[in-house]
Amino acid sequence: MATVFWVEKGLPLLEFMPQKTTITEQTYANTITTLREAIKEKRRGKLSAGMLLLHDNAPVHMSAKSQAAIR
Repeated sequence: MATVFWVEKGLPLLEFMPQKTTITEQTYANTITTLREAIKEKRRGKLSAGMLLLHDNAPVHMSAKSQAAIR
């Protein structure tokens, strides 16, 4: 399974998961943390300008641990 994040000028993060694994709240929080670091490196200034995340078909994004990682 691939998790893809994109912005208007490319892909800041493309992450692959091993077969037969599921996305848990901890996995999702780790992915968001990795995304934040990737944006800091590749798209300087984007985090301070504000970002909008679209969580498509991912109910795990509502967990407390995931919400803390997003903030």
